Amino acid sequence: MALSFVLASAAMLAAPTPPLPVPAPSTPSAERAADTEPGSSPSEEPALDLDDKRLLFYGLARGAGRFRHGAAGAGGSLQLGVGVRLVRGLYLQGEIGEGLFANPTQTVGTVIAGLRYEVRRWDRVRPSAMLGFNHAHRSDIEDLQRRPIATLAGFADGITHRTGLHADLTLRLPFPSHWHRPLTRLSGLVRADMAYYFDHTGHPLHVGLGAGLSVTF
Repeated sequence: MALSFVLASAAMLAAPTPPLPVPAPSTPSAERAADTEPGSSPSEEPALDLDDKRLLFYGLARGAGRFRHGAAGAGGSLQLGVGVRLVRGLYLQGEIGEGLFANPTQTVGTVIAGLRYEVRRWDRVRPSAMLGFNHAHRSDIEDLQRRPIATLAGFADGITHRTGLHADLTLRLPFPSHWHRPLTRLSGLVRADMAYYFDHTGHPLHVGLGAGLSVTF
């Protein structure tokens, strides 16, 4: 009996002891998660939802040409505008611009108003189309030299006023969300536009291509 007890005790001592569990090392991300209260958001600011913003301001540098009823004339303009979102994707938009054109050398200021609809199916590109009215005031370069303020404002004598239709196709390219604020409020713009004036004072068709930036609020 004693011999059996000794043999059993020796077998128990000779058996391998299972290793004790070792706790996993903590990582910075795990420590941050442990410090975060339930239901709270991470420390990074969430990306802006540009679709919820009501105002869109933009600026464009634009090259353009004037065609029909005489030799074509090339030129360019700067355009500034604002859009007010009415419902999802639909904007009421207004724009002013001032440009210089050749054949003959003239200044052309524009006031544009209309409706724009933007397709919001993709995050990185937003195509849109606008249809509206375009009012232009055209003057010779000599008028600008004599009365610059009145000419640019469209009140100088000798200015030709014209009214027509405006249409354009625009691509808005929102900046990546990981660039953080305020850069995520910005988007790049690429636009092709056309205006047609219903008169016979020369160059009724204007076609332009522009690029610029927009910012939402």
